[in-house]
Amino acid sequence: QTGCADGAFPQTGLLLASDGNLYGTTAEAGSNVHNGQAGTVFKISPSGTLTTVYSFCAVVSAQGACADGAGPHSGLIQGSDGSLYGTTITGGANGTYPGAGTVFKIPAGHSLTTLYSFCAVNTPVNCADGASPYAQLVQGSDGNLYGTTSGGGANGSGTVFKITTSGTLTTLYNFCAQSNCTDGSEPFSGLVQGSDGNFYGTTYFGGTGAPNNGNGPPGGGTVFRISPGVTLTTLYSFCTQTGCADGNEPYAGLIQASDGSFYGSTTQFGANSAQNAINVGDGGTVFKLNVGLPGATLSTHTLVFGYQTLDQLSPPLTVTLTNPGLGVLNILGISIVPQAGLGSIGEPDLFAEANNCGAALAPGAACTIMVTFTPQSTIGQTATLQITDNGPGSPQIVTVTGNGQTPTLPGVNGPSVSLSPTSLIFPPQPPGPGHNRQTITLTNLGLSPLRISGITINGYFAQTNTCGTIVSAGANCTILVGFNPVGSGTTSGTLSVSDNASGTPQTVTLQGTSILFTGGPAPPTALPSPVAPQPGSSVGASGVKVAPGRQILPARPVSLQPIVTTAAAQSLVRLSSSSLAFAGQLVGTTSGPQTISLTNTTNAPLAITGISVAGDFSQTNDCGATLDAGDHCTVLVTFRPEGPGPGVGTMTISGKLGSRVQTVSLRGQGQPSKSEEHSLPGPNRTPAPPPPI
Repeated sequence: QTGCADGAFPQTGLLLASDGNLYGTTAEAGSNVHNGQAGTVFKISPSGTLTTVYSFCAVVSAQGACADGAGPHSGLIQGSDGSLYGTTITGGANGTYPGAGTVFKIPAGHSLTTLYSFCAVNTPVNCADGASPYAQLVQGSDGNLYGTTSGGGANGSGTVFKITTSGTLTTLYNFCAQSNCTDGSEPFSGLVQGSDGNFYGTTYFGGTGAPNNGNGPPGGGTVFRISPGVTLTTLYSFCTQTGCADGNEPYAGLIQASDGSFYGSTTQFGANSAQNAINVGDGGTVFKLNVGLPGATLSTHTLVFGYQTLDQLSPPLTVTLTNPGLGVLNILGISIVPQAGLGSIGEPDLFAEANNCGAALAPGAACTIMVTFTPQSTIGQTATLQITDNGPGSPQIVTVTGNGQTPTLPGVNGPSVSLSPTSLIFPPQPPGPGHNRQTITLTNLGLSPLRISGITINGYFAQTNTCGTIVSAGANCTILVGFNPVGSGTTSGTLSVSDNASGTPQTVTLQGTSILFTGGPAPPTALPSPVAPQPGSSVGASGVKVAPGRQILPARPVSLQPIVTTAAAQSLVRLSSSSLAFAGQLVGTTSGPQTISLTNTTNAPLAITGISVAGDFSQTNDCGATLDAGDHCTVLVTFRPEGPGPGVGTMTISGKLGSRVQTVSLRGQGQPSKSEEHSLPGPNRTPAPPPPI
């Protein structure tokens, strides 16, 4: 915006508030710049729309300072009352320009209120209550706000303070109270409340470490703990290792992890500083400080039972609770808390837990919590497993979900299998692996999932399918069957589906005919039994290429001298059908595939230059550019009507195939969609055809 009225130089991160928007601050600019002082509080929506909530320096004191504060360098927090709280490093109602900073509050839907202006206490020294709070506030478990000032205080080196949400400030500690500031000096970071109820933070200078080369007070900074009873303990002084290998001058605050330890960073030095940095002293470290507190980690934060039969106890699901810390983890309670508004979730016995955790876990120890589910309705249920303890993040939460389903009664509400068609007859073909494949559609017409334990086939047939192990109620899948004869004659086989439906196994009868070329031995009266393939085989005993998992059949001497008659010699290819008809198909949905087999009836390869379809039809094929002598290939055709009524089309096969282009007439009937079928395709839609056999 003009003149940066929307703010400039945001110095910290954003807050995700309970209203779903992001809130932050800018340290400069805004609509009320005064003597270079300004800054804003802004809101930005998830879509990126920015709104300025407040521009500082709206009120200027007689001394020339921004009475409402200026220069917010810290982030915001949202209090338990829903209000936003923050600090500014300058401005305020006390003292001359530029001011000593403020603590402010912005209630939801209201403008900014200054809770406190620093430098309100000037005895026995100026700004005895602190000055220039750079850090973000934290709300303690007692509801009060806690923070630090980088300057001011009784010793001029910063403070730790407590302030109520109504604005009453109490100074808890004045840094540099010890000789040479061994207790720390000038905290620029905020506080974190540990799992033990104490507050932890860092100071930029001070401590017992090496002198700071005249750049501020001595020492390389500290990590400290301050109890609610206002007792401060220096936990660590930086730059106490040779060459400041442990780092120097921590500017940022701490976090406590689930292992009970505190983690932070320093801005300078470290083990590699002198070797790799441009200037000696540059570098910095990331550190971990274990202060003897317990930890609490969970093996999972979600338990999903899925569908469980009504009134039947489920097998247990487990959660492991581990104490990775150095202190004893006191377990105060483990319970299941139901979530309201989800059917019968309020009943206490839907989810139940049992554990071997006891009252405490020693450092490094673990225990097991087992949860069971006994549904009493088909409504989806959700609850939380809560572990209350003295570890970080207490209570630890595990989300538990489950669904009830009615018992499966075969023939009543169980699965039901439909196979269509129930028999397949393959057109005559020469011996060897054929390209002529036919489709079987398996549909679960029942009310429960169909669990398939196996699909088997015998004889000179092979299959591949898209069914997997479970077919949902109302869904279907596709089984493609191929015919791979040896010798001549008619042979039969059976495809069997084994499952949990009544009437298992369901079967489809198969029949195919093999025809030999002349010049070979007389056709056998019976076909030999198939031989199982060797794993990874690519060539059968007869020299015919066979894909892995296909049957390899015994070799039988065959002559490749075809019979040639005056009538047959004129026909170079044979189509298994000259037309295809599709039954009524819902508009906008795709039918199952129908098959056209193309056979080279000559003793020489034939070139295929194209296969195309017209109308509301589509095709896929495995024919390639050349069809070998006596070989077959397959074209799969589907119908997808774009509107109701009859649909017609033509499949055209081009190439050096004889005196004319080969065509197949196509027709189908589009059915109007029902209102409930305008949604996204569900599990009852016909799946894509499986890969070629």
